[in-house]
Amino acid sequence: MRRSRLTMIASCSRSVSVGDVTIELAGQRCLAPAWARWFAQDADGTWWAYEVEPHQHDSGWYENEVGNCQRLFRAELNAKWRSALKGLDAVRIPRASC
Repeated sequence: MRRSRLTMIASCSRSVSVGDVTIELAGQRCLAPAWARWFAQDADGTWWAYEVEPHQHDSGWYENEVGNCQRLFRAELNAKWRSALKGLDAVRIPRASC
């Protein structure tokens, strides 16, 4: 079975916790922290998880000064990164299909 780059980075960067959710971003599946509600890609291709909806700046996203944020992985550059902000419901994979 081939493990995706996303899964490897996400699973190597931290341990799995109770309540973590399986998500799909850029065609890849990985585990996201249980507190993550928003996912965004920066201009350099980096995907981040946010607890609170992040703010956009000239080359990416930043936390709302409240809540947690965590780097997930780096994908290919995306010229349309500004439209890559996604809520949990848009990326969550139901447990039955994991």
